[in-house]
Amino acid sequence: MARDVDGDGDGGRTGRAVRAMAAAGAAPLVAGAAAAWTLDPFGRLVGTDAAIQYAAVALAFLGAAHWGAALASGAGDARRRLAWSAAPALAAWLATQLVPAAGLCVLAAGFAAVWVWDARAAAAGRLPAWYARARKLPTLAVLLALAALLARLLA
Repeated sequence: MARDVDGDGDGGRTGRAVRAMAAAGAAPLVAGAAAAWTLDPFGRLVGTDAAIQYAAVALAFLGAAHWGAALASGAGDARRRLAWSAAPALAAWLATQLVPAAGLCVLAAGFAAVWVWDARAAAAGRLPAWYARARKLPTLAVLLALAALLARLLA
């Protein structure tokens, strides 16, 4: 039997699956950044807009992990955790309403903040420890893609 690196009793399969899905989830943003740097002006516009829209959806999804954890825990602080879990979706929506450069900044701040929140929640036992580790590299890829998109807009 494989070593259970994520501690959930399935030999580490859940953690590996989450890491693979998280990495795949960063791919559309990397593709959007590549499009912004390589395509004609119309392609840059479409690639940047698609990347912003996708990043907004992904950021909202990350808040949902905390929503689910708060519901499952039934802990006394669940109301506060549920309220905070909606913040990434609100920030994501705001990012789609702003001019692209500002929206990219809001999204980057949101992804960075949620990663810190994930790390703290994992350290406190509110999320599995492997979850924060699984998010680290994809979050870095997302932040780099958002920075590349912003750099292209400002170039």
